[in-house]
Amino acid sequence: IMLADVVRVQPPVIPTILSLSCPSILDAGASGSCSATAILSDASNIPVSASWSSSNPAVLSVGSGGGLTAGTPTVDTAVTITGNYSEVAVNLTATATVTVKAAIPALTALSISGLTTVNAGSTAQYASTASYSDNSSKGVVPTWSVIGSGASIDSNGVLTAATVYADSIVTVVANYTENGVTRTATKSVTVKAVTATLADLTLNCPATVNAGSSGGVASGAVGAS
Repeated sequence: IMLADVVRVQPPVIPTILSLSCPSILDAGASGSCSATAILSDASNIPVSASWSSSNPAVLSVGSGGGLTAGTPTVDTAVTITGNYSEVAVNLTATATVTVKAAIPALTALSISGLTTVNAGSTAQYASTASYSDNSSKGVVPTWSVIGSGASIDSNGVLTAATVYADSIVTVVANYTENGVTRTATKSVTVKAVTATLADLTLNCPATVNAGSSGGVASGAVGAS
């Protein structure tokens, strides 16, 4: 009896699972990339070229090669990236979630609010407001300084005017830095001079005057500031 040779036919090795590798987080305006790997029926794996799509292209777009480009959302936004891979009769799909971090508004301007005229010897409060690229604004604590000898200012923005006897103009300066961006604002302030007021008047007269004679009277004013 002749026994026929037995031929063992191995089943074909085919892709069974698609796996995506994407960054989990991207900063606003940043770029990144996704890649795709097919896990085969024999448990091996190979890189494959997938077709890509994004659930929110305005926030995170994906190119044909898996390249990612993040937009500038105002809040943290999760986007689903989908990869598809087809081979003969096999069609595999996988997804990955990428969170695009909210864009940080850039500091664009700084302003100072407060009096433009301060009386000599008095105090005044000054404040600073920062403006941003998203048209928002907020009060900030800058570094304060004064140009001119007619006043000084402390770290809280309280200006103290000196006692001056002629109007003096000083410049209040605010400097503020945020995320590496520095803005400066200035405000001109006039320190009004002290107005002298009459506090007393004295007379200098001779105690006695002889009949038929004459004498002089002198006056003197004492000022108060």
